[in-house]
Amino acid sequence: MKSQAKYGRPPVIEVVSGLVFEPIRSLTVAHYGLYWHRIVDEFPESKHALPVGLEDGTPPGEPFFLPRLWLIHKGQDALVQLQSNRFYFNWREGPNRSPYTSYVDIYAKFMEHWKGFVQFLADRKMPAPRVLQCELTYVNHIPPTAGWSSMTDIGKVLAPLSWGKGSTGFLPPPKTVNWNASFELPEGKGNMTVRMQPALRGQDKKELVLSLELAAVGPPADASDKALDSWFGTAHEWIVRGFEDVTDKGVQRSVWGKK
Repeated sequence: MKSQAKYGRPPVIEVVSGLVFEPIRSLTVAHYGLYWHRIVDEFPESKHALPVGLEDGTPPGEPFFLPRLWLIHKGQDALVQLQSNRFYFNWREGPNRSPYTSYVDIYAKFMEHWKGFVQFLADRKMPAPRVLQCELTYVNHIPPTAGWSSMTDIGKVLAPLSWGKGSTGFLPPPKTVNWNASFELPEGKGNMTVRMQPALRGQDKKELVLSLELAAVGPPADASDKALDSWFGTAHEWIVRGFEDVTDKGVQRSVWGKK
């Protein structure tokens, strides 16, 4: 049964929806420019970034890999990312502190731009992407106003991390805490990872927050709209319900306005 939880003030600051596919060998920097031209009115700013997933170097037979292209929305609250084997759509809070609306809206935008990219390839007589993997990530920032002031208080917000219960009291408060947990998604759809670590945010990077990331990764049944909808629907349900499981129920209501 899907969670019906809705939050008036959710702590989510970024949502990343993405697809990994077999590298499109014929894609060049020139195609980047042609694709950008299609959406430049909505995404007028561009940047280069290091490619994702190439930590072990370029694939055999490839002299180099194209950079990852960032196309930034005019409102600074969305981002299209493209490289020769990946396509991402990010919603993000951004410098204007744009409020999170709903994943229904974000997913619709993601699919709109993904289909636009597939159509661009078809128009250029290039092969359709062979999708290998889907990804969905939610990043939440939890400031001290949520009820914690030091690492020993994490359990007041994140239920599995009640520091010191059952201990002898010998160890002092930890300077920092990093936590990872991994869970299998149903029906062979992959895995979901939950990560918590301290982070600094703000323009001066001085505000300490707890960064809580829930990320699902796995293969769709195929590249059809129906299969992608099914995978992302499951991933979103697990992320929402996982967030409910690992965060304090009182904080959900009093701080994030759970209805």
